Amino acid sequence: MFFILLFTSFYMLFFRGAWKTNPVCYEQLRERLERLIEEEEKRRKQSADYFNSSSQYADIYKAALNEKEQRNNLGFTLFEFAVYEELESIKKNQELSKATTKKIFSKLSEETKLIGWKTKRSSEKKMSVDIYDILLVSGYPDNKIEEVTQMIIDLAKRHL
Repeated sequence: MFFILLFTSFYMLFFRGAWKTNPVCYEQLRERLERLIEEEEKRRKQSADYFNSSSQYADIYKAALNEKEQRNNLGFTLFEFAVYEELESIKKNQELSKATTKKIFSKLSEETKLIGWKTKRSSEKKMSVDIYDILLVSGYPDNKIEEVTQMIIDLAKRHL
């Protein structure tokens, strides 16, 4: 906005004849203003190019749709798919991750039927033990089990 005001004011003075009183000064100002206009045009063009690179946005959009499609193909809820993705990233074994996710969801479903389970410390403790046991039996690394257990409980609180 300031740029437009500056441009308009300068050209009003220029066309009214103020440039005749000191042509060198106004010529220098005109050159500076034209440089500013060129720089502003370049900046705007770069901004437009940045925001018009639709392939980047299209890729992100496709990835988001792909995630939904994958979830639907597996028959998972949002919670199950988030757990599956986390487990799969650790073990790189899709079948094991699917089976483990189903076991965890099945165990947690019992506890989440209780009223107020999200705020009960006893519910969280039971869920934690159940998840820990399932991950341990499924062969997940000991050094990751506690972290993943907490992440799954947090996901459960958000999605179940």
